[in-house]
Amino acid sequence: MKAFTSLTSLLSVAFALSSAVVASAQINTTLPGGEQISTYETLSAWEGSRSSLLTSGAIAQTFQLPSQFPALYSMTWRFTSANNPVSGNSVFDAYLTQWNASTNKPTGSALWSHTTVNIPAFGAGNHDYFATPNLMLNPANTYALIIRGVNVASNVRAPLIDEENLFPLGASFRAATGASSFSSLATAPFQANGFDWAFAQLTISDSILTPVPEAGTVAVFFAGALVVGLGFRRRGPAKREAAALPAVAA
Repeated sequence: MKAFTSLTSLLSVAFALSSAVVASAQINTTLPGGEQISTYETLSAWEGSRSSLLTSGAIAQTFQLPSQFPALYSMTWRFTSANNPVSGNSVFDAYLTQWNASTNKPTGSALWSHTTVNIPAFGAGNHDYFATPNLMLNPANTYALIIRGVNVASNVRAPLIDEENLFPLGASFRAATGASSFSSLATAPFQANGFDWAFAQLTISDSILTPVPEAGTVAVFFAGALVVGLGFRRRGPAKREAAALPAVAA
């Protein structure tokens, strides 16, 4: 495992990245300590479409890592509001699991979890959640980062882009209900969105990064550099509110 370098060095890389001309939602770079990372984002393609997050519902982003980047470092989920503001707090659980690509359901035990994630009321704005599994995975398998609603305030949404396959490593799924616990995720009615989630960053690496950097620093470093480089992708105003999937009893 390679050591993560100082904040000063990280900032110097961030400036270099932000000045680069990037033509896609993915960038490869070498950190000052020699670590190779590859970072994806889809948020700059977001035009305003949203999908509701519900108590006992779940959203999933699947991925299969390339062999040269077998470690999942982090992902930043973006939560946004509906036409009305989010006035209450929300609680989520986050998991990393293996994903069965034949049944489109998680399988096995959680490889990583962050339970009882508190999301404060954020009005008519946005709130980012930064997950850092920082684990070596098997490139032969498909995995999923899953957000499960424990107690979700009204009007919380996940942004959804209006393009297919912008994120080349996987797909997005949603279960409107049936996710009352981790074990219930294995039978929850996940359905493919047909489009990708608009996430701020998903970073993979050639090794586990240690020590784990401060979340806020890395979130700004990875996501900020990408947004600067990809800002020209922003195209237009809000388009649609994704229809709720049919409810299925838990």
